[in-house]
Amino acid sequence: RKGSDGGHNGIKSIIHCTGADTFPRVKIGVGKKPRPDYDLAAWVLGKFPAEDQKAIDKACEDAVNAAACIIAEDCAAAAQKFNGKRI
Repeated sequence: RKGSDGGHNGIKSIIHCTGADTFPRVKIGVGKKPRPDYDLAAWVLGKFPAEDQKAIDKACEDAVNAAACIIAEDCAAAAQKFNGKRI
């Protein structure tokens, strides 16, 4: 329902342009870096390995369903159904 940009430049831009952080957002986690010294930007913005495609497709499907749930019901219902959902 609201929150910080979490280091995401797109969210930071929305907050800056609207002057508010009170909008819902749906996030997809990318998991931990493979090594502590691995560049975070390279990890977040890099290509997923082919063997992860099935999990990525499922995460995207869940994100779409969570957004639809926010619209049809509310943020609390979506959070209850989708927060912490692991593949």
